[in-house]
Amino acid sequence: MAKGSMVVSESGKLTSQNDEIKKLTRSFMKANNKIAEYVEEQNIHEKTLKELNEKKKALTAKVNEEIKEIKQNQKQLRDKVIFQLGERSAQAKILKELGASVEDKETLKRIPQNLKVEIEHE
Repeated sequence: MAKGSMVVSESGKLTSQNDEIKKLTRSFMKANNKIAEYVEEQNIHEKTLKELNEKKKALTAKVNEEIKEIKQNQKQLRDKVIFQLGERSAQAKILKELGASVEDKETLKRIPQNLKVEIEHE
């Protein structure tokens, strides 16, 4: 087909082939530009996701380390309480043998109930 011939456009109108080629080329280039924009936006999102996942891993590791440290401290404190209760028990026994009173209800009130149970079972 010669370049100067007439064609039917997408809208159904009779137009020159050159005009239709220009129109379709502009439309094609617009579509290419939109695709490039979307791909660029997609790349930005992927980069952001990667960065956030790395931050999440680092924060999770930090939080897990803090949790581990707190649990270790709790265990150490529990062990210290148990040790002190053992010492106190031995001292109470000696005091009773010597005829002294060893009732200390205020201290017993401050010991958490769950620790009292653990102490009784150990």
